Order: sequence, then C-alpha cells, then structure tokens
Amino acid sequence: MLCCENGLEGLHTPHIHSVFAGRSIVPSPRTVLWEHGSLQTDPGSAGDPVFVLPEGHPDRGERIAAYHFWLFPATFLTIHPWGLALRAIQPLGQRRTHVSFRCFAGRAAPRPPGTLEALRRTAEEDAHVIESVQRGMESRLFRGGRYSPVAEKCVHHFHRLLAGWMAGGRGAR
Repeated sequence: MLCCENGLEGLHTPHIHSVFAGRSIVPSPRTVLWEHGSLQTDPGSAGDPVFVLPEGHPDRGERIAAYHFWLFPATFLTIHPWGLALRAIQPLGQRRTHVSFRCFAGRAAPRPPGTLEALRRTAEEDAHVIESVQRGMESRLFRGGRYSPVAEKCVHHFHRLLAGWMAGGRGAR
C-alpha cells in the first residue's frame, strides 16, 4: 500500500530525491481520475525533454515532460518523450513487497544521458522512504490525518478503491 501511495503523491519528490533537489514540484492541476486509475501530467523543469504533440491533441501547446498513469491496484506507467517506464508492485506479505521496474526506450527522442542511473537512484530513495514510513506507522504514536485536496487526489482515490476491493466489491465508485 505504501509503495502505491508513494507513487501517487509527488510532494516528497524535491525533498527526498537527489535528482530533483531544488526543483519546485507543484501537484498537477491536470489530474484525471478514472474508475480504476488516474493520470497526472508533469510539466518537468527547464531543460527536460518535452512532448511535441500533434494538432488536435488536448495538451497541444502545453509543456509536458511525462504522463504518469496508475492502474488499480498496483501498476504505474510513465510515458516520457524518450520512452516508457513501467513499475509493477506485488505484495508478498504484510511487510514484504516486490517491485518490478522496466524501461523501454523509443526511437522518436533520445533518452537523456544518465536517465537510467537517475531512475535507479530514485527507486532506491523511494524504498528507503517507504521503509521509514512503515516503521513510523507501526509506532503507537502514529495518527492518520486528512488528505490534501490538491496533492493527494490520487492517494484518496486509491484508498477508496482499496477499501471497496477489500470489502469484496470491485472498488469504490
């Protein structure tokens, strides 16, 4: 669950991930929720490769560095101008999780130098944060809080779907 939450909110990104240090991450106002998934757009920062979108595309004229798709329960697809990053999360028990990560480079745009190393380092930093959060949640002092209506739309959606699935349904509607 924490792996999915981590992938669905981006507020931790400039504080935890060295590759994004100093970058201002503003939650995308262009978050789209679907029945069993979501889409968040990433405007990137100066110098990031961005999509050149065709005439008639709803995002034409926008600066889009990545599209982040999440499919319930635990599949993440990030589409970059250079290709696709796929992350599949598989729970192995209450305290164990396996994360499969694959990158597929396209031919339309070259992958920027150091991309794979940055993705690997980001995954390691995420794993460290998730383990720390897990320890904190097990503390008797832990109390849940409210969702940020701007930054945690996707986390809230995930929790609703998870609650519905655990109750034996297909997810909350």
